[in-house]
This record gives sequence, C-alpha cells and structure tokens, in this order.
Amino acid sequence: MASSKQFQDQAATLGQRWQQLWRNPTAVSAIASLGAHGLLFLALPFLPETSTKATESEIRRSVEVVELTPDEQKRLPDFSTLPPIELPPLSTPKPDDAAPFSFSDLPKPSTTLPEPSDSLLAPPPLPIFIPPIVPPPQPYQIQIPTTPPVAASPQPSAPPSPEPTETPQADAPSPQPLPSVAVEDGPESPQANAQADANTQPSPTPRSEEQIQQDLIARQQELRELYTYNPSGTSVEEGNIGFVNWFREVFGRDYSEGDAKPIQQEAEAEYPKLACPLKQSPRAVVGVVVDAENQIVGEPEVLQSSGYRLFNEEALKVIESYPFENSTGKEQVYLIGVKFEYSEEVCPPGLAPAPTG
Repeated sequence: MASSKQFQDQAATLGQRWQQLWRNPTAVSAIASLGAHGLLFLALPFLPETSTKATESEIRRSVEVVELTPDEQKRLPDFSTLPPIELPPLSTPKPDDAAPFSFSDLPKPSTTLPEPSDSLLAPPPLPIFIPPIVPPPQPYQIQIPTTPPVAASPQPSAPPSPEPTETPQADAPSPQPLPSVAVEDGPESPQANAQADANTQPSPTPRSEEQIQQDLIARQQELRELYTYNPSGTSVEEGNIGFVNWFREVFGRDYSEGDAKPIQQEAEAEYPKLACPLKQSPRAVVGVVVDAENQIVGEPEVLQSSGYRLFNEEALKVIESYPFENSTGKEQVYLIGVKFEYSEEVCPPGLAPAPTG
C-alpha cells in the first residue's frame, strides 16, 4: 500500500511538471527544434546524392558555329555607306574674355616641387604655450624724507649798553631795531613730483587668462597663414586675371590695347631669415603704378602669388624701396618680379630660427 501511494504521488508530480513545461512557449520551441533537427539528421543518409550533382558532360558542352551563306551575308547592312556624323563646332572664346596681357615674357617659376626632405614644406602646428599669469606690478612707492626745518638765523645780541654817566647834557641813544630776514622756500623736491605723477597715473588693467589664451590662439593662426603653402593665385593664368581686376580697380576701366604696355622688371630680394625653415626659393609678381616723379601711386598689390603669405608681404616691402626710373612723363604701370633665393649663407644649417608664438 505504501509503495503504490508513493508511485501515485510521483506520477502526480511528474504530470504537474509536464503541464508547466507545455505552458512555457520557450520550452515548447526548444523541444520542437530538437525534434526537427533529430529527424533531419536521421533522414540525411537516405537522401539521393546523384540528384544534386551535375555530370561532367552537362557542364562541358560544345557550342556550334554558324556560317552564313553569301545570300545571308548580302542581307547584312553595309556601314561604309553611312554618311559621316557631323559634330557641332566648338564654341570659341570671346575676345573680351581673353587675357589682354600675358606674363609669358617673364621667367616662369619652377612648378616642380623639391625632393621630399626630412622637414615638410609647412612647419607643424606649434604647441600652444600659455605662460603663467603674472600679477600686475605694484606702483612704485617713493619714500620722501621729511625735510628738516630751516633753522632761523639767530638774532644778534645787542651789545651791552654802557652804564649811563651822569651827564645831564645828552641822553643815551636808544638802540635801533634790527632788520628782519625773510627765509625763502627752497625748490620742490623731485621726489615729491615723482610721487605726484605716480599717484595720477592709472594702474594697468590686469589681463584675464581667457584674454591671454585668445591672443596666443590668434598668434598661432597668424603663423600658420604665414608658413602654410597656398597654391591659389600662383599660376600664370591666375596672374593675368589678377592684373585685369587690379587695373580695373585702380583706373576704373578695363585694360585695352590702346593703353601703354606695363614695364616688366626683376628684383633680387634679400632672403628673410624668418623663412629659413621653409628652404624655398619662390617668386612673386607685384603690380604698382608710378607717377612722373617716380613716386608710388596708391597701394602695390601682389598679382601672382609666391604661395606663401610670408614671401608676399616681404615682396611688398621690397617694392616700397625699389628705385623706379619712369621716363615717360606720366603715370606708368610696372610689373616687378621679386625673387627670393635660398642660400646657406643666410640660413646656416641648424641655425634656422624657428617661429615662436
């Protein structure tokens, strides 16, 4: 009786577990997946293998070549009798768009870049160094010594009067008062003037850390623009366009064939030491108007860039001191090619100054 009761309890417990298992959809899915894979694994050896493989004869089959008969060949179109295709003529540039002046007479700068060296053309960006903020200096206090009081001159003592004699004819003369001595004030001390000036001058306003950092960032950006190569405006075609635009801006009209031809000259410039890290020998063309007295009219302008802002600014400085000889008796346009030649005499190896910001 006890064993049958235990068997019934175990059967009831097993039945409850199966009911809980079938109520769980995840368990049902897992059991179904295992059953399907088991059936597929058992049926795999009985599947036919030849039905899925193609024979060698089916893979390689010959392709027949069809030969046309003379009658069939006559039916083919003859492309040699077709008229040639006429293309529309290319549009020719307008004479107004053509450049009126060419820089071809001037020696063209070398377009080939030098062999790569250890250093790049443009220096690497410089690290931003923020110096410590120094408190503003305290105004210098001048200690003014107290001036000693001016000692008044001692009054001269009156000589003792002689004892009066018993002479009834003349009375003893009364002593006359001494003249008073006026003491003049001395000149003002320079220390007092310095103290007064120090008190009147306003103390410098202390700069904040944000202002110092902004100034350093602006300096770094300026150095990058000076030393970074920019190919814009370096070609001869861009120089011609720059000349036309500059002539229109200066004279208020377009350049024409009736205008005097610009005078082209070359100028050798001293190589700037700030450009020693670049080790480049660029050339810039500057346009300038000179009057009859060899004086520059207006502002010179770089028409063909050297590729570097540093060399362009140096070229404008060369034009300011260039000896012009205008013998036309009127205003004359000059195109000056400024050449910067790199040499180790100016930039010794290892002694090139690095830009600081």
